[in-house]
Amino acid sequence: MIDLKNKDKIIENLQNAIDAENTMSTCCGHLANLIKNGRIRKQFFSCSDTAKGNRDSLIELLKNLEVKDFGLQERCGFCKINPESFSLLGALNLGLEITDVVIKSYKELLERFLNSQEQGVFEKLLREKSKLRDFLKKEKGFIRIDKKEFNFIDYYCIPEIVSKLYK
Repeated sequence: MIDLKNKDKIIENLQNAIDAENTMSTCCGHLANLIKNGRIRKQFFSCSDTAKGNRDSLIELLKNLEVKDFGLQERCGFCKINPESFSLLGALNLGLEITDVVIKSYKELLERFLNSQEQGVFEKLLREKSKLRDFLKKEKGFIRIDKKEFNFIDYYCIPEIVSKLYK
């Protein structure tokens, strides 16, 4: 059961979360194809697949709220990242930024839903994203940072794409 005066805000939060999961799915899948480290590449592919599943689950929740005119926003058009402009540090930073946006959306949704079943869904998603954030932070700590290296992701994707995810 949801509070009707919060319904519009819940729908907006759900749409933001769906857009963020969709972006994470698209972006992580593309980045995984550029990553040479097999363990990290596997994690990015897994992140992409998980985000697809989360997106689909959230769309079902939106349908349960009788929203019929929702269309996915393509926030990330493969953002012009080519192998020559790719950096693993930038990929990890982008993953962290998108994960933080999703966590913020899930925390707001957790507060707004009154039904314990939906709250359980968002608690599960929050735990999942917290584990992902911890993994990305750990991996970021292993990277040697060269300040002279131009990082296309940090200078283009993060401000351009992530700023559009959370209105």
